[in-house]
Amino acid sequence: MKASHEIFTYNYLRFLSIRRFVQLLLEGQGKMDASSQIAKTIWDKEDYMAKCIQRWGDHFIMKGELLVYRQGKHMKLESLVSDEDFAEDCQLWL
Repeated sequence: MKASHEIFTYNYLRFLSIRRFVQLLLEGQGKMDASSQIAKTIWDKEDYMAKCIQRWGDHFIMKGELLVYRQGKHMKLESLVSDEDFAEDCQLWL
């Protein structure tokens, strides 16, 4: 439950950031200035978050959708040593 609440909050802040980013662009502010301002006020972060906001905003403007949140979704690789057959073959070889 907590993880889904955190993802909801994260996505809400991303939408809020994109909305403000687009507003500032329409008001004539540059991408770098707009994203830096949002990163500081909404996220209390600096350069990295400003780049993320630019990427989210550009994607939203082009596709009309939020970039997919993939943190923690990468494929987990298991060690070959945890494979029983491989471990047995190694023991026989040694």
